[in-house]
Amino acid sequence: MSNRMKCGPSGGIDGDDFLDAPPPDDVRITAIHVWHGSWIDAIQIHWSDSKASPKHGGDGGENKEDIFLADDEHLVGIYGKYGEKVDSIGFVTNKRVIEPLGGDGGDVEFHYNAAKSPLTNIDIVGFCGRAGDYIYAIGCIFSVEK
Repeated sequence: MSNRMKCGPSGGIDGDDFLDAPPPDDVRITAIHVWHGSWIDAIQIHWSDSKASPKHGGDGGENKEDIFLADDEHLVGIYGKYGEKVDSIGFVTNKRVIEPLGGDGGDVEFHYNAAKSPLTNIDIVGFCGRAGDYIYAIGCIFSVEK
């Protein structure tokens, strides 16, 4: 059994709140979809039980990146920059660091990273934040295995 811990969100004040319903303990993130241009327009995750979160954000974005995680790979951190919106977001897994997607604006950096924690078996299992036409703020839901 695991505990769930919400961290954040970091970002601007616009948009409507969102919070992914954490999946069961044995389910992990298998894919992250990010729509972006100069900002992060939308984000969505898929879990190993074949379910997906709602697409958070708008329908814009010049680019769509699909990040797939290997069977033994777990999302442990997110980072990036924000101003009024989330300008960029990068991802940290137990195997690699994925460079930030989005634009190069934003005055403030954010970091949520369990890889540097003295605890083991901590994964990100969902996102929280505020969204509208863009992702205005982003945070994460950690699963801490007992």
